[in-house]
Amino acid sequence: MFSQTNKKIISKLIRKMEDELEDKIFYQTFVAHMKILSKFSLGVPINTGQINYLWRILRFYVLKPEFIILGILLVFLFIYLEAVDIWSRSMLGKIQLSIFRQSSSADKWQQILPLDDVTKHSWESQKGNVAAFAVQGRRSKMEDRFVINDNIDGTGVSLIAVFDGHGGENNHKRSEQYQHKHCNRNCRNIIVCRKQWENQLHQISY
Repeated sequence: MFSQTNKKIISKLIRKMEDELEDKIFYQTFVAHMKILSKFSLGVPINTGQINYLWRILRFYVLKPEFIILGILLVFLFIYLEAVDIWSRSMLGKIQLSIFRQSSSADKWQQILPLDDVTKHSWESQKGNVAAFAVQGRRSKMEDRFVINDNIDGTGVSLIAVFDGHGGENNHKRSEQYQHKHCNRNCRNIIVCRKQWENQLHQISY
């Protein structure tokens, strides 16, 4: 008969042997797979002649003066298009701002970004109890946008929207055209329902 201490020692030895066996099986499996992969990779013939031929052709055409001049022209074209894009956005912003000022009303969302200069590296606006700041990152132009409606249909409810990064400009325009109507309608319905509920509660209490 084994004592309790001997049983514990034997169980520990058995667990240790099982762990070592599992490690050995895993190691042998890994080595066998590596041998198969090495045989497969070394058995594939590499035709260096074709690679050298392609490299000579590419070097011959890339180093031609015509190709170099074309590459320089393309670089200047991309730089010019980027500059024209920023300039056109600035002019478009000025036109939109002038039209918006003429047709805006007190209940519409007000654009608090200074669109007269979209090439500025930072924007800030402080209006009442709302302050907004934007700093340009690594992009070629400012893409952050934010809009505010400080009083929806005279209800005292304010909505502020911040559009950060890549889709900021497009989302900002979409919000001015569509989303403010939806938000205003929902807020009106909520306030009307709340007033009706308060009136009913007031009548019930009396």
